[in-house]
Amino acid sequence: SIERVTVLGAANADSLQVSTSIVAGAITVTNPATCCFRYSCAQAFPPGSRTFRTTTASPIFASLRFGRPDYAFLSPQTASAIRSGAESGGEMGAFYQAGIPFRLQNTGRKIDEYLPAGLDAVPVLALPGARFAGVTRI
Repeated sequence: SIERVTVLGAANADSLQVSTSIVAGAITVTNPATCCFRYSCAQAFPPGSRTFRTTTASPIFASLRFGRPDYAFLSPQTASAIRSGAESGGEMGAFYQAGIPFRLQNTGRKIDEYLPAGLDAVPVLALPGARFAGVTRI
C-alpha cells in the first residue's frame, strides 16, 4: 500500500493499493484483482486492476538526479491532471504535503488585492539552491 509517494522505476508486487501517487515506471502485479489505484498517475495500469480518477499523463520532473533540491519535483509544465489531480485538489506524489497549488492560488488572490490597476503578477517558482560543494577557507 502506497500513499502520497513518487515511485521512479519499475514496481513489482503481489497486491497493490495506490492513492495520490505517481508511478513513473512499469508496474507488475501478481494478483491484479486486488490492485486499486485512486487519484494516481501511472504510465499504464495493470489489466484487471480497479481505477478511480486516475491519469496516464506523463509527469515532467525538474530533476531526476538524486541529491538535488528539485529531485522528483514536478515541473510547472506538467499536466494539470497531475499537478492538481489529488483527492483534495492538490499535487499527486511526494510533494503533496507542500500544498503548492493552494499556495499559488492563495498568493495570487492576495497579490490581486494589493496590485495597482493594470498590472499583472507573474508567479516564479524558486527552489532552494544546491549546497556549496567546494572548499571553504577560514
